Parts: sequence; structure tokens; C-alpha cells
Amino acid sequence: MLFVSSNSGSFQYVEQNARILHEAGELRPMREETARVVYARVIALDPLINELFESADAVEDETLRSQFKKAVGEVMGTLYFEIMLPLEKRYPALIPETERPSTKLR
Repeated sequence: MLFVSSNSGSFQYVEQNARILHEAGELRPMREETARVVYARVIALDPLINELFESADAVEDETLRSQFKKAVGEVMGTLYFEIMLPLEKRYPALIPETERPSTKLR
């Protein structure tokens, strides 16, 4: 399932309620137009997240730098595994043609 929120408290609330609705069969799938907007916004975040990750190199304390990079990596993983992959599975047309597997035999 896809759950996005700006603060962790509301994220948990949304996630719990969405699970209840999903189990009751009341959670409707996302429309493709909405999926396209969400997907594009996640892709637009990529350069910012990369800059954030690179800025960790300026952190002098090794432990803090490691924690920083780990946290940014977790954000990257969450965006990919919790948002992009589920959207790609539901709407394969979202995947840019240059990233689609080739179906040609060589």
C-alpha cells in the first residue's frame, strides 16, 4: 500500500486506517492520473535526495556522518520500495521506456 504524510504521527494514523479500510474492501485503488503525479514527484525528489546524501560528506564526525547517510538511504529505499515499485506494478506504463526490460531476442 502507498501511504505518504509529512509527519510520522499522521503517517501511522493513515497507515492503520488504510489497513482497516483495505481489509474491509473499502479502499479504492489509485487512479492512473494520480499515480502519474505521485510517480513524477518522487522522481523530482531524486536530485534533492542525492544532494542531501552528498552533503553528508561534510559532516566531520564519522558516527554522525554514518547515521546521516543511513537515514538518507532509508528514505531513498522507502520511496523506491514503498511508492515507486507498487505504482510500477499497478501501472507499468509509468516506467520510462529507457528503463523497461528489452523484449527483443539477440
